[in-house]
Amino acid sequence: DGGEDKVGIGITPTSVAGVAHIYGAEAGEGTALGQLAIQSSTAFGSTPDAGIVFLNEHVGDSQAVMGGIKVTKSNTTESNYSSTMTLQVRKQSAVAYDALTINEDALATFAGPVTMSTSNADASNSLLVYRNLASGSTNAAMVRFNQDNASDDQAAVYIDQDGSGSGLMIDFIAGNGFNVGPGLANDSAKVYINDSSNGAMETGLTIKQETDDDKPVLELKAGDINHALLGYSGI
Repeated sequence: DGGEDKVGIGITPTSVAGVAHIYGAEAGEGTALGQLAIQSSTAFGSTPDAGIVFLNEHVGDSQAVMGGIKVTKSNTTESNYSSTMTLQVRKQSAVAYDALTINEDALATFAGPVTMSTSNADASNSLLVYRNLASGSTNAAMVRFNQDNASDDQAAVYIDQDGSGSGLMIDFIAGNGFNVGPGLANDSAKVYINDSSNGAMETGLTIKQETDDDKPVLELKAGDINHALLGYSGI
């Protein structure tokens, strides 16, 4: 008993941290462990949702649903445990909607653009993609951008630097450039920026063709003959 407005639920809690304080050993399955179980009464064939709905007062003595968390059986198949977890939020003049959905393969889908920010005082990364393979190898890219709208003329990747730092910095270890050849498996054509393959800074830009065919290493084409193919300006 934590007082008139606080009730401890469970195995005689030594302290109460909120209006409802649940205290007990972890229970569940796999890594989904906890002290509270919520189950939907909807039949398995109707993709049941088990979740929590959050309400807040938006005007005197009147509450509204402002978000939620739910886990959904992602199919209607009997004895199939596949599920998705979804976070819901709400905008003014609209009902709550799925803002973030994570499926059974841990693939996350956002309903809108993804903005990441950090308030760290140091130079920590706002976003870090890291893969450490203790053994074996993979040909899959760590990051892939796919623009699947053929009629969309927007860039697949846009980098905007409003400070004095580099808009894009590419650091290749041991001179490994990025592949500009056809297909991810083709390793014959490479572009090196700030090539340091020999242990020291060489050229600012190296374009290398490792095959013995008669194709040009560099070819410049312009569809409009009134435009210069190559321009140079220097001291």
